[in-house]
Amino acid sequence: MNKNGLWQQIKRFCIGGGVGFIAYYVALYLCTEFIGVAYETSSKYGAVVNFTVNFFILKFWVFRNNEDRKAFWNQLLRYLAVAVAFFLVNPPLLHFLVDRWGLHYLVVSGILSFAVYIPLSFVLTRWIFAKK
Repeated sequence: MNKNGLWQQIKRFCIGGGVGFIAYYVALYLCTEFIGVAYETSSKYGAVVNFTVNFFILKFWVFRNNEDRKAFWNQLLRYLAVAVAFFLVNPPLLHFLVDRWGLHYLVVSGILSFAVYIPLSFVLTRWIFAKK
């Protein structure tokens, strides 16, 4: 892939990821502030929403991968493995950093997203949805 193609993917990834990011934060905020769910648990609900939104945006729009049904299921399983890893790491890390730093849970979640999850997610999803 040429340099322009990579930059196009990065731009689409940021836009598409932004949609998933907003969906995550809306679910996190609504569950925590209006339903009364603990923020660690709300982050899990947000992760499920983010997973669903981002999988389809990343596959079909960002990486323009329209392969056959078998590739779809293999990609879904690989993407699910990455999402589960983030899903398992995020709540305890979020709790630790909120407790340790005394910052608001939304601030800590944003720091984690921009410093760790977004860059790592781009590399991993680019591999998952790479055209054969």
